[in-house]
Amino acid sequence: MNNLTNADALDVMVQIGRQALERGKVDQARTILGGVLTKAPNHTLAWFSLGRAHLLKGSHDHAAMCYSRAASLASSQRGAPANLLPVAKDNMVLCAEKVLPRDWLPELQDPHLAQRWGEALGALAAQLAAPSEPAAAAAAASPAAGAAAATEGAGAGAAGRQLRVAVCGGIGLQALALHGLLKAHAAAAAAAAAAPAAADVAAAVPAPVSVTWVHGDELCRTLGAQMAAATGVPAAEMEVVNGWPAGAAAAAAAPATAAADGASGEGSQGSAGVGAAEAVAGAAAAAAGVPPLDMFVAAGVVGSRLALPEWAAALAQARPRLAPGALLCPSRARLVGALAASEDLRAMNEVQLDWMREDSRGLDYGPVNELLWRPARSMQVSAFRYALLSEPFPLLPDITARELLEAPHTVTGRVRRHDVIVTATRSGRADCVITWTEYELAPGVWVSYAPHELQGRCDPPVLCPHVWQRVQYLSARPALEPGARLALQVTLSGGGSEVRVEYDEDLSAVQGPPSAVATADVSSGLPPGEPLPEGELLPAGEPLGRDSSSSSDDDGGGNEEGGAAAGEAGKQEATGQATGSGSGLILPYHMSMLNDRIRTQSYRAGIEAAVAEAKARHPGAPMLVLDVGSGTGLLSMMAARAGADKAIGCERELALAVAAGAVTAANGLSDAVRSVQVHSKDLRVAPETPDQPPSNAAGQGAQPEAADPAPASSAPTSSTLTNPTPIASSSPSASSAVLLPRRAGLVVHEIFGTDPLSEHILPTMAQVQDSLAAPDALFLPSAFRIVAALARSDMLHARMRAVRPPPPLPALAPVPAAVAEAGGPSGGPAGPGAERVFRQALERLARLLPAAAAAALQPWVPWKAELDVLRVPDMVLLSEPAAVAALDLGSRPLPRAFRAAADAEPCAPTPPAVRFPRCGPTGDVLPDLPYGGPDQGAVGVAEGEAAGPGSANCVVYWFEADCGSGGWISTQPGSSSTYYGHWTSNVQFLDPVLPLVAPAVAAAGGLMVRLAAECVVDRVRMGAEWVQPGDDSSSSEDEAGEGDEGPGQAEP
Repeated sequence: MNNLTNADALDVMVQIGRQALERGKVDQARTILGGVLTKAPNHTLAWFSLGRAHLLKGSHDHAAMCYSRAASLASSQRGAPANLLPVAKDNMVLCAEKVLPRDWLPELQDPHLAQRWGEALGALAAQLAAPSEPAAAAAAASPAAGAAAATEGAGAGAAGRQLRVAVCGGIGLQALALHGLLKAHAAAAAAAAAAPAAADVAAAVPAPVSVTWVHGDELCRTLGAQMAAATGVPAAEMEVVNGWPAGAAAAAAAPATAAADGASGEGSQGSAGVGAAEAVAGAAAAAAGVPPLDMFVAAGVVGSRLALPEWAAALAQARPRLAPGALLCPSRARLVGALAASEDLRAMNEVQLDWMREDSRGLDYGPVNELLWRPARSMQVSAFRYALLSEPFPLLPDITARELLEAPHTVTGRVRRHDVIVTATRSGRADCVITWTEYELAPGVWVSYAPHELQGRCDPPVLCPHVWQRVQYLSARPALEPGARLALQVTLSGGGSEVRVEYDEDLSAVQGPPSAVATADVSSGLPPGEPLPEGELLPAGEPLGRDSSSSSDDDGGGNEEGGAAAGEAGKQEATGQATGSGSGLILPYHMSMLNDRIRTQSYRAGIEAAVAEAKARHPGAPMLVLDVGSGTGLLSMMAARAGADKAIGCERELALAVAAGAVTAANGLSDAVRSVQVHSKDLRVAPETPDQPPSNAAGQGAQPEAADPAPASSAPTSSTLTNPTPIASSSPSASSAVLLPRRAGLVVHEIFGTDPLSEHILPTMAQVQDSLAAPDALFLPSAFRIVAALARSDMLHARMRAVRPPPPLPALAPVPAAVAEAGGPSGGPAGPGAERVFRQALERLARLLPAAAAAALQPWVPWKAELDVLRVPDMVLLSEPAAVAALDLGSRPLPRAFRAAADAEPCAPTPPAVRFPRCGPTGDVLPDLPYGGPDQGAVGVAEGEAAGPGSANCVVYWFEADCGSGGWISTQPGSSSTYYGHWTSNVQFLDPVLPLVAPAVAAAGGLMVRLAAECVVDRVRMGAEWVQPGDDSSSSEDEAGEGDEGPGQAEP
């Protein structure tokens, strides 16, 4: 690389690096591209290609930063490929979604959370910045002495040293706000004692604070450093690091094993500080040359999820550096629950058997409920109807930071179980326990993740996807009357990450008088959970150990994006041999999707007609149906019942494929239906050889190509059937793909996400056409279309698009108590000079923090959101819906990328609920219930109230799938197919926004809204502009191609 001195040679090396990427030599490509960038740090294509190399290595943070650099250079340089800038921007955002905390922007801009953090940080900063005893004594003796002492040790709270604080995790503004608050307190204290007339905060104390902001990846570290720089924080006062500094590791190796005697973890850790063990740890840190910490804030663990292992790990990392008496935030956490009755919440976890039997014409789905029912699910319950049967009650004893710091094994190292007695306040059948987390950030300052309606919050829950709950299902579903007492068994396992709540039917004392109950009632608080002795079993069906009750949706709620991979993508026949842990692998929305009655009815009618048509095309020939993404085999069984000779389903999720085998056997269709646990790209059609008789679809099953294929599990259950009959086989050395007996005459599928392209339907169907389907094969759905409308929502734009977070500062800026007590020569107990300095500092912070966040984070904001637009109060449609794109899945060749556009007529601002009434799961029209519970009133916007003159800031779009004789399945707002949330609406933000034209003016001028759609990394990207009818000068012309994806574009 040392001989490269001109641009042409560097371009050649970039092409060599890109070719290495295409050959799969990623490390070689990274070396070449890195060498180019050392010579030419502004080479746009080299940065882009290096981003792809990092992406292929799984380093999403470095990939995102490379794409960001490429986008920055492409926007300011000439000669870059035309599509490099938009592709680089898209890729940087998509990569960042894999790294940044989920729902980071709505959480950052949640005013309720900002208020709680502001109250807590204000209280903690005031406590930490209280003047030391020598400073207070000197101030009482003489103003001059007080000034000297305050200037020397203001805010230190001890021995005249700088305050040192660490903030771990999170992408919020806690670290910056805490730094500013501590400086404001120090400057105000100095001004009160020495210079009350000083107006410059920075002049009061040179550098009273040192903050370490610890992140877990390079992207978050870079963004944190950018925010600190934009706020004007000197580098000497804030260190933003990826992982703890090296000094911390040295301190961690020092002996720090002493523990405070009698530490019980009771009381507020925010005021109590830490014990003797931390004194030893602080001494070890000092001996290792690491300044001790006066406060540690684990901001990254505060959220809807009970993240005890992560909290304990963060405290363990900080412990060697903590000073004696260091403050901890959060100081404690608790898990709260409430009994609930809800058909909606039950439908999220089990198939409604009566509905399925009626809609599918007799299919029994009982085995699916037996195999795939899960003990708990995460979701935002405010989106559903439910009734509380009890007052909220604690499920676990409060878990304190001190407990996790001094004896973490008592929480994360053992399984803990205890009983909770709950008194019902309402009659009903207890279907579940809705649980949520609460954290004490400072003494008396709690943040709760309870449902909005229980918190009394007025903002719509749909704008707060970071606030969700965990629904614990009760398999027994006991019937309750007011005053009845119910025993619940609560188990904490999985290293402190798993909570299981079960109805304890064996606690006979519950039926007796309260005095006879052995365990404590919730009204008197919970006793500490006793650790279970080793070997004692958990409740039935829940294995003991760190992986117990593992569930794929622990980290999110609402509309979750799939589950964990179902083990190795082995090519095994899915038999009915299920394991108890299989239910943890299914997609979070699969059970509710099976309760979509319109979907089931449309597919059944469409499949019956399609099978009849396919058989009529080839009378007497055996008919093979291929089910792509077969799930539990519903479509395959419909095809078999409609007359197909053989239906073969491919499903990559092991648990679903196993359940498909069980339900197929239960319905007597094992001879006609096979489910193979394999991706469709690994299916092949078996070649016919001269010595091989023609394949008979009716007599063949599914078998992977392997020398010794292993069964799905070791033993069948009573509700399943093992059938090892192969589809076809060839020599093990030929290929590892699963072989079909012949090409399929009908392909059924349902691989649509809320964004219809998000589950790779175009490349998947193109591969099926090329390799697996007969030339005249039918497809069902045969086509889909994308429907869109111009829209506006200022609330949605403010929360999920425009970065302008409310600063986490105290709502009021009272003069610190220490300053009020100290007074000052300016007269008055409050010290007017100090008050002015303090308030000026907070006003400055309130201006700087939102601007700093916007400067650093705005480029990383996702350009779309998936949510229920009927629950956004100020959402209005500004045009008539228009079918922007329609794709025929039977067309050959099927385009793998597309651009399309359609003109829509502008309309007066109309709330979506006016045009699209909300329908329940059975298709009946419901009142709009933005919050859970049947007693909540509707919240909406009257027709014509919102928007008005201004601009359109988004496009709302959805898809519709053509099921032939079954009609169209629509995911338009309010449709029954969106009720449970497995599908919902897409909102594409416009950048820049589109100025509005009044409908009358638009009509007079003949203006129309041109809505455009294009495929971007298996996502639909929308745009809008004003045009005149017949104007084809727009860049958004109808176009289909073979995937012009840009230079090296790859999906994260």
